[in-house]
Amino acid sequence: MGEKMGIAYSLNRLGHNALHQGDIRAAYALQRESLELLCELGDKEHIVACLEGIAAIASVDEPDERAPRLWGATAALREALGVPAPPSKQAEHAPFMARGCEGLGQPAWEEQQARGRALSLAEAIACGLALCERWETPR
Repeated sequence: MGEKMGIAYSLNRLGHNALHQGDIRAAYALQRESLELLCELGDKEHIVACLEGIAAIASVDEPDERAPRLWGATAALREALGVPAPPSKQAEHAPFMARGCEGLGQPAWEEQQARGRALSLAEAIACGLALCERWETPR
């Protein structure tokens, strides 16, 4: 289990790096692989962190209603797990959320975030995977 966990964490960080370098396709692919491993391991806290990574990608990649929905879901899931995002993560996420909100518009963003808070972990995972899948075929 330890080796798989290390691989999942590494894939997650590589996904963040790919996003910061502007490689959306690689970012989604790496986060998807990380998410699949974390789901296999049942590590809910890191599943939520991985979903935040996918939400960040989606916030800059043609924002639609799924990005704020996923942000809302991860916030609610963190609350339910009793694991708030550390201030450093909040600061890291803020520019992605702002960019997505700007692209979608504040009222729509807030409405979808509120809807996302009602998602179960399984529904949030399905949303994250669906976002990743849109890059699996060449555009």
